[in-house]
Amino acid sequence: MSRINTYSSELKEQINTLEEQIMQTVRDQSQVGRSAEDDIEEAKQTINDLFARIIEIKEKAAHSEELVQVICKNISKLDAAKRNLTESLNALARLQMFVSSLDAAEEIQGTHQYIKASRSLGAVLQLSSFFEKYHEIESIAALLQRVQTLRDSFCSLIFGDFDQVEDLVYTFEEGSNQPITEDMLEEMEKQEAGFDDQLVTRGRLQAACYVINAMGEETRGRLIQSFCVNQLKNYDALFMPGSAGEGLDQMERRFHWFWKTLSDYEAKYQCLFPFNWHVDAHLLQAFCEKTKEHVETVLKRFETPEMVDVPLLVNALRTTMQFERELVLKMDLGIKNVPPENFPYELDEEGQIVDSQSPAGIRLRYERLRKRVEVDGSSERQEEREAQKAAEKERVEAEGKTYSDPLVETGSGLNDRTRCPAFWASFRTSSTRISRPS
Repeated sequence: MSRINTYSSELKEQINTLEEQIMQTVRDQSQVGRSAEDDIEEAKQTINDLFARIIEIKEKAAHSEELVQVICKNISKLDAAKRNLTESLNALARLQMFVSSLDAAEEIQGTHQYIKASRSLGAVLQLSSFFEKYHEIESIAALLQRVQTLRDSFCSLIFGDFDQVEDLVYTFEEGSNQPITEDMLEEMEKQEAGFDDQLVTRGRLQAACYVINAMGEETRGRLIQSFCVNQLKNYDALFMPGSAGEGLDQMERRFHWFWKTLSDYEAKYQCLFPFNWHVDAHLLQAFCEKTKEHVETVLKRFETPEMVDVPLLVNALRTTMQFERELVLKMDLGIKNVPPENFPYELDEEGQIVDSQSPAGIRLRYERLRKRVEVDGSSERQEEREAQKAAEKERVEAEGKTYSDPLVETGSGLNDRTRCPAFWASFRTSSTRISRPS
């Protein structure tokens, strides 16, 4: 029993201790709760203060932005004023140069001082492009009209000079058969005053090309086209549809005519144009386009395949392919002044490439050259007969009589050699063939 009492006393002491601990814990927890509420309130107050400061900062930022805008607005006005003033000063300076250059160019308008004109006109055209945007201003429109008049005047003068290119007077001075370069302009400008306005000289046309260059690519293209058209006038007369040279059997004559014309161009007219104009290539293109038109017209007459002379067509194709290969050597590879007889290969009747130094190649080359000699001689005799006929017509009309072509009058009667002996004598001459050497 004594041990039970002792154990009961110990339990009571433990219970009392636990109760005191529980009470202390409750008291501590109560104090912590009150502290947390104070912290929450303090945090709320801090957030409210932060929002207030943010609003204040936003208001100050808006105010600062308004001040910056006011300042920038004033600066922008000053910037615009400065820019407008600078542009006005530049425009006035250009206008002064424009007017003075235009006056200087108009002083030589109608003359053949092309070197001086190329410089003055180049400056005028460059400055006029700046004032195009002001064309609605009456005074500027008047200046631009003067520029157009000046441009048209020089175009008319230069195109007229090139239309007389057949009457070109050669000076045969050293190096005069070469195109002029920039370093030659000053010397030529000194010589321009001595040019005879009545003569179309090499120097004048060479200088005129610099004026055309100053006018731009469009004008240069028109001049090149005009020159090519003039060079091909005789080609049209000889080979156009309806003429004696229209047929497929005349393809060799067509290409021989072009080689002769190209040779004449290189000898007489190539020196007139700057190298970068590539007038020979334009002349070739115009010739090919004209030939294409002629051949298409001839081929359209064959309504059915049976109407086509196949051997003649194949021969025309072979001749054309040979011409194309010769052009590749002449144009693309830059081989100058190479006669067709020296090309390194030939084409046989089947269109196959043959070495020009082989026996077959030598035979083909000889045949081709023989035909060209015959064609050339026939063409010259035809031109001579045409000249004689023109002279006879002029003589008869000068006497007040009506000229009549005996060939037209006789018509089918040409078969009777007694009715037109002159024609048959001419025919026998044109039919002469060169005998092949043994």
